[in-house]
Amino acid sequence: MTAILVWRTSLASVAVIVAHLGTWFRISWLIVLLYLVAHGLMGLLVLDDVTILYEHVVSFMAQDHGGDVDPEAMMALAQQIEEPANRLTLVNFLSMILTLLAASQLLVIWCRFVALGDDFAGRWFVFRFGALELEMMGALVILWLAFGIAWVIAFALSVFAVAFLGAVGYAVMSVVFTGLFILTIRLCLLIPQVACDGGLDPGKTWRRTEGNTWRIFAVALNLGFIGFVAMIFCLAVSGLVFYLSGGWTDLMTGTSEAMDVLTSPLVLALVVVSGLIAVAAHLVIVSMLGLIHAQLVQEETTAE
Repeated sequence: MTAILVWRTSLASVAVIVAHLGTWFRISWLIVLLYLVAHGLMGLLVLDDVTILYEHVVSFMAQDHGGDVDPEAMMALAQQIEEPANRLTLVNFLSMILTLLAASQLLVIWCRFVALGDDFAGRWFVFRFGALELEMMGALVILWLAFGIAWVIAFALSVFAVAFLGAVGYAVMSVVFTGLFILTIRLCLLIPQVACDGGLDPGKTWRRTEGNTWRIFAVALNLGFIGFVAMIFCLAVSGLVFYLSGGWTDLMTGTSEAMDVLTSPLVLALVVVSGLIAVAAHLVIVSMLGLIHAQLVQEETTAE
Protein backbone atom coordinates (compact mmCIF):
# COMPACT_ATOMS: atom_id res chain seq x y z
CA MET A 1 0.00 0.00 0.00
CA THR A 2 1.28 3.45 -0.93
CA ALA A 3 1.20 5.82 2.04
CA ILE A 4 0.05 9.27 0.96
CA LEU A 5 2.64 11.89 1.91
CA VAL A 6 0.46 14.32 3.85
CA TRP A 7 2.56 17.47 4.11
CA ARG A 8 4.31 17.04 0.78
CA THR A 9 0.99 16.56 -1.00
CA SER A 10 -0.57 19.51 0.84
CA LEU A 11 2.23 21.88 -0.13
CA ALA A 12 2.50 20.49 -3.66
CA SER A 13 -1.22 21.09 -4.24
CA VAL A 14 -0.62 24.81 -3.73
CA ALA A 15 2.81 24.88 -5.36
CA VAL A 16 1.57 23.35 -8.61
CA ILE A 17 -0.82 26.28 -9.05
CA VAL A 18 1.85 28.88 -8.32
CA ALA A 19 4.40 27.22 -10.58
CA HIS A 20 2.07 26.38 -13.46
CA LEU A 21 -0.57 29.11 -13.44
CA GLY A 22 0.50 30.04 -16.95
CA THR A 23 -0.04 26.46 -18.10
CA TRP A 24 -3.50 26.41 -16.59
CA PHE A 25 -4.36 29.64 -18.39
CA ARG A 26 -2.98 28.32 -21.68
CA ILE A 27 -4.99 25.09 -21.63
CA SER A 28 -8.14 26.49 -20.02
CA TRP A 29 -8.66 30.06 -21.21
CA LEU A 30 -10.79 29.22 -24.25
CA ILE A 31 -13.27 27.11 -22.28
CA VAL A 32 -13.47 29.68 -19.48
CA LEU A 33 -13.97 32.52 -21.98
CA LEU A 34 -16.75 30.67 -23.84
CA TYR A 35 -18.38 29.82 -20.52
CA LEU A 36 -18.32 33.43 -19.30
CA VAL A 37 -19.57 34.81 -22.62
CA ALA A 38 -22.43 32.30 -22.73
CA HIS A 39 -23.40 33.13 -19.14
CA GLY A 40 -23.18 36.85 -19.86
CA LEU A 41 -25.54 36.47 -22.81
CA MET A 42 -27.97 34.41 -20.75
CA GLY A 43 -27.84 37.05 -18.04
CA LEU A 44 -28.75 39.74 -20.55
CA LEU A 45 -31.66 37.63 -21.80
CA VAL A 46 -33.26 37.49 -18.35
CA LEU A 47 -32.23 40.92 -17.08
CA ASP A 48 -35.68 42.39 -17.75
CA ASP A 49 -37.33 39.33 -16.19
CA VAL A 50 -35.28 39.71 -13.01
CA THR A 51 -36.26 43.38 -12.84
CA ILE A 52 -39.95 42.53 -13.31
CA LEU A 53 -39.83 39.86 -10.60
CA TYR A 54 -38.07 42.20 -8.20
CA GLU A 55 -40.50 45.06 -8.77
CA HIS A 56 -43.63 42.91 -8.42
CA VAL A 57 -42.43 41.13 -5.29
CA VAL A 58 -41.26 44.36 -3.61
CA SER A 59 -44.55 46.05 -4.50
CA PHE A 60 -46.51 43.12 -3.07
CA MET A 61 -44.48 43.07 0.16
CA ALA A 62 -44.96 46.83 0.59
CA GLN A 63 -48.74 46.54 0.56
CA ASP A 64 -50.61 46.52 3.85
CA HIS A 65 -52.33 43.13 4.04
CA GLY A 66 -53.59 43.68 7.58
CA GLY A 67 -51.75 40.63 8.91
CA ASP A 68 -53.46 38.33 6.39
CA VAL A 69 -52.44 37.61 2.82
CA ASP A 70 -55.40 37.67 0.47
CA PRO A 71 -55.44 34.46 -1.66
CA GLU A 72 -56.70 36.47 -4.61
CA ALA A 73 -53.81 38.90 -4.27
CA MET A 74 -51.41 35.97 -4.18
CA MET A 75 -52.98 34.51 -7.31
CA ALA A 76 -52.73 37.88 -9.05
CA LEU A 77 -49.02 38.11 -8.11
CA ALA A 78 -48.42 34.55 -9.35
CA GLN A 79 -50.01 35.38 -12.71
CA GLN A 80 -47.94 38.56 -13.04
CA ILE A 81 -44.62 36.81 -12.44
CA GLU A 82 -45.40 33.46 -14.11
CA GLU A 83 -43.85 34.18 -17.51
CA PRO A 84 -40.62 35.86 -16.28
CA ALA A 85 -40.26 33.21 -13.58
CA ASN A 86 -40.58 30.43 -16.16
CA ARG A 87 -38.00 32.04 -18.42
CA LEU A 88 -35.65 32.51 -15.47
CA THR A 89 -36.08 28.85 -14.48
CA LEU A 90 -35.31 27.74 -18.05
CA VAL A 91 -32.18 29.87 -18.20
CA ASN A 92 -31.06 28.51 -14.81
CA PHE A 93 -31.51 24.97 -16.12
CA LEU A 94 -29.47 25.80 -19.23
CA SER A 95 -26.85 27.35 -16.97
CA MET A 96 -26.56 24.10 -15.02
CA ILE A 97 -26.04 22.12 -18.24
CA LEU A 98 -23.47 24.64 -19.47
CA THR A 99 -21.64 24.46 -16.14
CA LEU A 100 -21.58 20.66 -16.34
CA LEU A 101 -20.16 20.78 -19.87
CA ALA A 102 -17.47 23.32 -18.94
CA ALA A 103 -16.56 21.60 -15.66
CA SER A 104 -16.16 18.21 -17.36
CA GLN A 105 -13.65 19.66 -19.84
CA LEU A 106 -11.72 21.74 -17.29
CA LEU A 107 -11.45 18.83 -14.83
CA VAL A 108 -10.16 16.45 -17.49
CA ILE A 109 -7.60 19.00 -18.71
CA TRP A 110 -6.20 19.96 -15.30
CA CYS A 111 -6.29 16.48 -13.72
CA ARG A 112 -4.37 15.05 -16.67
CA PHE A 113 -1.76 17.77 -16.34
CA VAL A 114 -1.31 17.34 -12.59
CA ALA A 115 -1.38 13.53 -12.52
CA LEU A 116 0.17 12.68 -15.90
CA GLY A 117 2.03 15.84 -16.93
CA ASP A 118 -0.10 16.07 -20.07
CA ASP A 119 0.16 19.71 -21.22
CA PHE A 120 -1.57 19.00 -24.55
CA ALA A 121 1.60 19.47 -26.57
CA GLY A 122 1.86 23.15 -25.77
CA ARG A 123 -1.33 24.03 -27.64
CA TRP A 124 -3.04 27.37 -27.02
CA PHE A 125 -6.47 26.25 -28.21
CA VAL A 126 -7.60 23.31 -26.14
CA PHE A 127 -11.23 22.47 -26.64
CA ARG A 128 -12.22 18.83 -26.60
CA PHE A 129 -15.32 16.83 -25.91
CA GLY A 130 -15.04 13.10 -26.28
CA ALA A 131 -15.42 9.91 -24.29
CA LEU A 132 -13.43 11.19 -21.29
CA GLU A 133 -15.54 14.33 -21.02
CA LEU A 134 -18.77 12.31 -21.30
CA GLU A 135 -17.54 9.98 -18.54
CA MET A 136 -16.59 13.01 -16.45
CA MET A 137 -20.10 14.40 -16.85
CA GLY A 138 -21.44 11.05 -15.62
CA ALA A 139 -19.05 11.11 -12.66
CA LEU A 140 -20.11 14.63 -11.71
CA VAL A 141 -23.80 13.75 -11.90
CA ILE A 142 -23.26 10.58 -9.81
CA LEU A 143 -21.26 12.46 -7.18
CA TRP A 144 -23.73 15.35 -7.11
CA LEU A 145 -26.72 13.04 -6.59
CA ALA A 146 -24.95 10.78 -4.08
CA PHE A 147 -23.57 13.62 -1.99
CA GLY A 148 -26.83 15.55 -2.18
CA ILE A 149 -28.76 12.60 -0.76
CA ALA A 150 -26.05 11.85 1.80
CA TRP A 151 -25.93 15.45 3.05
CA VAL A 152 -29.72 15.58 3.39
CA ILE A 153 -29.68 12.34 5.42
CA ALA A 154 -26.79 13.60 7.56
CA PHE A 155 -28.59 16.89 8.22
CA ALA A 156 -31.80 15.06 9.19
CA LEU A 157 -29.91 12.73 11.55
CA SER A 158 -28.13 15.69 13.11
CA VAL A 159 -31.39 17.57 13.69
CA PHE A 160 -33.01 14.54 15.33
CA ALA A 161 -29.90 13.88 17.41
CA VAL A 162 -29.82 17.45 18.74
CA ALA A 163 -33.59 17.46 19.32
CA PHE A 164 -33.70 14.18 21.28
CA LEU A 165 -30.23 13.95 22.83
CA GLY A 166 -29.56 17.57 23.68
CA ALA A 167 -25.87 18.38 24.14
CA VAL A 168 -24.87 14.81 23.23
CA GLY A 169 -26.60 15.36 19.89
CA TYR A 170 -23.97 17.92 18.91
CA ALA A 171 -21.27 15.28 19.39
CA VAL A 172 -23.28 12.91 17.19
CA MET A 173 -23.64 15.66 14.59
CA SER A 174 -19.85 16.21 14.58
CA VAL A 175 -19.20 12.51 14.03
CA VAL A 176 -21.79 12.27 11.26
CA PHE A 177 -20.48 15.26 9.31
CA THR A 178 -16.83 14.27 9.82
CA GLY A 179 -17.61 10.83 8.42
CA LEU A 180 -19.48 12.38 5.51
CA PHE A 181 -16.56 14.71 4.77
CA ILE A 182 -14.16 11.75 4.69
CA LEU A 183 -16.54 9.84 2.41
CA THR A 184 -16.77 12.86 0.11
CA ILE A 185 -13.00 13.26 -0.20
CA ARG A 186 -12.41 9.57 -0.92
CA LEU A 187 -15.10 9.29 -3.56
CA CYS A 188 -14.09 12.57 -5.19
CA LEU A 189 -10.97 10.72 -6.35
CA LEU A 190 -13.30 9.32 -8.99
CA ILE A 191 -12.68 12.62 -10.82
CA PRO A 192 -8.94 12.12 -11.53
CA GLN A 193 -9.53 8.41 -12.10
CA VAL A 194 -11.94 9.19 -14.94
CA ALA A 195 -9.71 11.97 -16.31
CA CYS A 196 -6.68 9.66 -16.41
CA ASP A 197 -8.42 6.87 -18.36
CA GLY A 198 -9.28 4.81 -15.27
CA GLY A 199 -12.97 4.47 -16.10
CA LEU A 200 -16.21 5.41 -14.37
CA ASP A 201 -15.95 2.93 -11.49
CA PRO A 202 -16.66 4.27 -7.97
CA GLY A 203 -15.88 0.84 -6.48
CA LYS A 204 -12.38 0.94 -7.95
CA THR A 205 -11.87 4.39 -6.44
CA TRP A 206 -12.99 3.16 -3.02
CA ARG A 207 -10.69 0.11 -3.10
CA ARG A 208 -7.73 2.18 -4.28
CA THR A 209 -8.03 4.61 -1.36
CA GLU A 210 -8.29 1.89 1.32
CA GLY A 211 -5.68 2.32 4.03
CA ASN A 212 -5.19 6.01 3.25
CA THR A 213 -8.45 7.39 4.61
CA TRP A 214 -6.93 9.44 7.42
CA ARG A 215 -4.00 10.62 5.29
CA ILE A 216 -6.38 11.86 2.60
CA PHE A 217 -8.48 13.48 5.32
CA ALA A 218 -5.36 15.17 6.75
CA VAL A 219 -4.37 16.59 3.35
CA ALA A 220 -7.89 17.94 2.80
CA LEU A 221 -7.89 19.40 6.32
CA ASN A 222 -4.55 21.14 5.73
CA LEU A 223 -5.78 22.69 2.49
CA GLY A 224 -9.10 23.60 4.10
CA PHE A 225 -7.25 25.44 6.87
CA ILE A 226 -5.06 27.28 4.35
CA GLY A 227 -8.17 28.21 2.36
CA PHE A 228 -9.96 29.38 5.51
CA VAL A 229 -7.06 31.63 6.50
CA ALA A 230 -6.88 33.05 2.98
CA MET A 231 -10.64 33.68 2.98
CA ILE A 232 -10.55 35.46 6.36
CA PHE A 233 -7.61 37.59 5.19
CA CYS A 234 -9.39 38.55 1.96
CA LEU A 235 -12.62 39.38 3.80
CA ALA A 236 -10.72 41.53 6.29
CA VAL A 237 -8.87 43.40 3.54
CA SER A 238 -12.06 43.83 1.48
CA GLY A 239 -13.97 45.10 4.50
CA LEU A 240 -11.19 47.53 5.41
CA VAL A 241 -10.95 48.88 1.85
CA PHE A 242 -14.73 49.23 1.65
CA TYR A 243 -14.84 51.02 5.01
CA LEU A 244 -11.97 53.40 4.21
CA SER A 245 -13.55 54.24 0.86
CA GLY A 246 -16.69 55.43 2.66
CA GLY A 247 -18.96 52.85 1.03
CA TRP A 248 -20.24 51.47 4.34
CA THR A 249 -20.92 54.97 5.69
CA ASP A 250 -22.80 55.97 2.53
CA LEU A 251 -24.91 52.83 2.76
CA MET A 252 -25.77 53.28 6.45
CA THR A 253 -26.46 57.02 6.30
CA GLY A 254 -28.54 56.77 3.16
CA THR A 255 -26.39 59.21 1.19
CA SER A 256 -26.17 56.58 -1.56
CA GLU A 257 -28.66 54.02 -2.77
CA ALA A 258 -27.80 50.41 -2.00
CA MET A 259 -27.68 49.53 -5.70
CA ASP A 260 -25.31 52.43 -6.41
CA VAL A 261 -22.91 51.24 -3.72
CA LEU A 262 -23.11 47.58 -4.75
CA THR A 263 -22.40 48.43 -8.40
CA SER A 264 -19.57 50.83 -7.67
CA PRO A 265 -16.19 50.12 -9.36
CA LEU A 266 -14.61 49.29 -5.99
CA VAL A 267 -17.22 46.68 -5.07
CA LEU A 268 -17.11 45.18 -8.55
CA ALA A 269 -13.32 44.96 -8.32
CA LEU A 270 -13.60 43.20 -4.95
CA VAL A 271 -16.13 40.78 -6.45
CA VAL A 272 -13.74 39.99 -9.31
CA VAL A 273 -10.86 39.39 -6.88
CA SER A 274 -13.09 37.16 -4.74
CA GLY A 275 -14.05 35.21 -7.85
CA LEU A 276 -10.40 34.69 -8.76
CA ILE A 277 -9.67 33.46 -5.25
CA ALA A 278 -12.59 31.02 -5.51
CA VAL A 279 -11.18 29.70 -8.80
CA ALA A 280 -7.76 29.29 -7.20
CA ALA A 281 -9.31 27.39 -4.27
CA HIS A 282 -11.06 24.98 -6.64
CA LEU A 283 -7.81 24.49 -8.58
CA VAL A 284 -5.97 23.61 -5.37
CA ILE A 285 -8.58 20.96 -4.49
CA VAL A 286 -8.48 19.46 -7.98
CA SER A 287 -4.68 19.51 -7.84
CA MET A 288 -4.83 17.67 -4.53
CA LEU A 289 -7.06 14.98 -6.05
CA GLY A 290 -4.75 14.63 -9.06
CA LEU A 291 -1.60 14.34 -6.94
CA ILE A 292 -3.17 11.77 -4.60
CA HIS A 293 -4.39 9.77 -7.59
CA ALA A 294 -0.90 9.81 -9.11
CA GLN A 295 0.62 8.47 -5.87
CA LEU A 296 -1.93 5.67 -5.58
CA VAL A 297 -1.64 4.63 -9.22
CA GLN A 298 2.16 4.65 -9.08
CA GLU A 299 2.12 1.62 -6.77
CA GLU A 300 -0.23 -0.26 -9.12
CA THR A 301 2.02 0.50 -12.10
CA THR A 302 5.16 -0.59 -10.20
CA ALA A 303 3.47 -3.82 -9.08
CA GLU A 304 2.61 -4.70 -12.67
